[in-house]
Amino acid sequence: MIKAEDDAHTTMLIRRLLDSSVMSSCQKVFDAFDESLMFSMDGEPSVKTTLKSQWKGVFHNISSVMDCISCQKCRLHGKIQLLGLGTALKVLLLPEQLIMASLERAEIVALFNTLSKFSTAIRGIQTLTNKFYEYQTLYKSDVLDDSIVTSRSAQGPSLQSKSSQQVEPPPSSDRQTSQTAALVDRAIGAVAAAAKAGKLSMQVEQKLLDALLRHDSTALLLAKHFIDGNSTNRFLVHAERNLHLMDSSSSSVTSFSTTDTDTSELDALKQGKDGATTADDTSQQRITSEELANHATEESCWVSINQKVYDFTQFLPEHPAGSEAILRIAGKDATSEYFAVHTAEMLTDFKPIGVLA
Repeated sequence: MIKAEDDAHTTMLIRRLLDSSVMSSCQKVFDAFDESLMFSMDGEPSVKTTLKSQWKGVFHNISSVMDCISCQKCRLHGKIQLLGLGTALKVLLLPEQLIMASLERAEIVALFNTLSKFSTAIRGIQTLTNKFYEYQTLYKSDVLDDSIVTSRSAQGPSLQSKSSQQVEPPPSSDRQTSQTAALVDRAIGAVAAAAKAGKLSMQVEQKLLDALLRHDSTALLLAKHFIDGNSTNRFLVHAERNLHLMDSSSSSVTSFSTTDTDTSELDALKQGKDGATTADDTSQQRITSEELANHATEESCWVSINQKVYDFTQFLPEHPAGSEAILRIAGKDATSEYFAVHTAEMLTDFKPIGVLA
């Protein structure tokens, strides 16, 4: 059931969208038909008269737009859908004693067609939702043998001095084998893309590819937990950092290229566990936690993400969810809150004003 506060929140978001320079020209479209009058309980004739007048104007305007569509099939589908909606409103607004005499055959056909389209769309929500979650969990499923995962966890640091182990796909599980192959395919694609972009040295590229092709358990564990959708940066960074677990003969390897000074997730993750800043950050202003906490208002909104401080003050009015969404995380380290709903690529449009001391 739709609550009043949800309806008010939706209206606020639409108004904020319409206030933008791009959408200001569409303002009249949303004001052309007052839908709230449809649910008025007083049943006054003046209300129905107003709705009829508004709907006729909108109906004729949209019909004129439909005539401009060059594709005959598209135009036919559009007009049938529009006629079905118009018939539904006609039934809603006409007095009961006039409904049967006022409906035409084409209107009834269009009404049932529109109902069928809506029913199919609603039924498809569950199907699409299931497919989405299947895709999300495909690379997070148990692609590794539990015994191998347990043994590696129990061995702990001693793995650093041993050669890498191989993950043997269970011979009786075709599904598990296919999932492992899909995971390896995505991981190799991530390595290839990073190498093409110049972010991997040839030595690192070769070692990662060798480990993935022989189903090294360390490489598969990292791919399983750090490849999420189209985001592969975290996997690449952690894989490079743990190359010594995949090949004990590797001593020092060339790191990801640090010539790119934009605020990407690769730069942030390469700070390491101790939170030390990279060479690119040494020239930036160092901001203390106390100073950061003093900038949590609409006049000055600072947010720390991955040890870097950003000034989002000018972005407050433009945020789709409203300024409150940013103000809730202002004046503090909001790394976890940010990456819960956003990707690192969104930060490339913002230049940090300093680093968190």
